[in-house]
Amino acid sequence: KKIIRIKMSLPGYHNLYNGCLAAAICHHLGTGSGIIKQGIENAKMEEHRMNLIRCRRVTILDDCYNASPVSVKSAIDALLLISGKNNRRPVAILADMLELGRAAPDLHYEMGAYCAKKNIDVLITSGKLAKNICRGFEDEMKAGNGICFHFDDRYDLESGLKDIIKPEDIILVKGSRANKMEDIISYFQKKIMKTYDSAQ
Repeated sequence: KKIIRIKMSLPGYHNLYNGCLAAAICHHLGTGSGIIKQGIENAKMEEHRMNLIRCRRVTILDDCYNASPVSVKSAIDALLLISGKNNRRPVAILADMLELGRAAPDLHYEMGAYCAKKNIDVLITSGKLAKNICRGFEDEMKAGNGICFHFDDRYDLESGLKDIIKPEDIILVKGSRANKMEDIISYFQKKIMKTYDSAQ
């Protein structure tokens, strides 16, 4: 048996599992180990899928293509992994997870509790359903130091960001496609980054 060491650049434990599965399938199909190693090490994420954007003194984890309970938890875990390695404050900006049916309020509430259990320092939510994320976070975080800010819509969120985000933060942005959370990233890059630049 031969051990092949592969360095994976994609963030998150879930991508590690994806890489292992891809390697196993390729090996089963007869692909050479060198090609498997090269493919995994050179893998790139699609737009708005776990992309790290470094903006001056702030890092954004752009995972706003879509959102489900499983994918949001994976993104939260990735945020904590990155922020922990860099000793930086983790901030999660989460919008509604859509198309969840009658279970939607409970699933959003459970997501907030998950964020609290994972010790997210700052949680920012936006949208009618996402208000339940904030409730779950606050109920679970009663004895902790985390804080949650809720905004009714994306426009209120934009105006409130500059008073919450601090230099050196690592910020996850995630929500279902209809929320257009990529607009938050664009706003953040154009407006808040200028504020940080002028303060230097």
